[in-house]
Amino acid sequence: TPTWSNILERTHSEDRGAVEQQAQLETSGKEDSEFDWRIVLPDGGIKHIHSIAHPVMNESGQIIEIVGTLMDVTERKLAEALRDGESRILEMIARDAPLQEILERLVRVVEAQFAGMLCSVLLLDNDGQHVRHGAALSLPKSYVAAIDGLTIGPQRGSCGTAMYRKEPVVVTDILQDPLWEQYRNVAALHGLRSCWSTPILAHSGKVLGSFAMYYREPRAPSPAENRALEMATHLAGIAIERKLTHERLQRSEAYLAEAQRLSHTGSWAFNVK
Repeated sequence: TPTWSNILERTHSEDRGAVEQQAQLETSGKEDSEFDWRIVLPDGGIKHIHSIAHPVMNESGQIIEIVGTLMDVTERKLAEALRDGESRILEMIARDAPLQEILERLVRVVEAQFAGMLCSVLLLDNDGQHVRHGAALSLPKSYVAAIDGLTIGPQRGSCGTAMYRKEPVVVTDILQDPLWEQYRNVAALHGLRSCWSTPILAHSGKVLGSFAMYYREPRAPSPAENRALEMATHLAGIAIERKLTHERLQRSEAYLAEAQRLSHTGSWAFNVK
């Protein structure tokens, strides 16, 4: 059975003050209480805990002990956080926020849910061969620069291969996987050991880019991480495709304006009512 000091030691630093305050309320109050907080596991993972405390009193009405129940609600909290993040990102897309801002918010939302995760969005260039930096808030800048401009192909790491195959690529150990043979050294130099990537596809099936999750230790994705990867890829696809559609519309309008100027014509409209 963990002691109070053990519990405090494992409590997330941002929640420790609130947990101590809640404990004081529970020892002085005479009613059941509920509280949500986070603990940090030895491997750095975060668990969301829902606690219920029930004070047990003697005949004099004094609290002699507190009986409590702890429930792991991590999956529920994660789902709620991702839904909230998804709503905020869809709002940004609807108001035509800059693509860079949308992708950075998307990366931030996903990384916030998984301790130690580093996310990246790569965009496929117009030539359909080279990748360009989209968003990567936590990856080392030197690593981001090193992979910017690389070509996609059958053995081009996780992202380049995912875009080439048009299907997810899961690499659990970069130092051992042949897909990373050409880029193994640069990944090792920056302490990256696993990378899972999913291609971002347009409705037509055209490849737009990729969304990737990195860790600094060998590991496979959990079901929750797979769901987050699917959500992030879907949202990135909506944002990128909307931007490309907007750019095509602007080009069409510019071509029309130039054609009208050269032919000395214009456009008109009238109300039939």
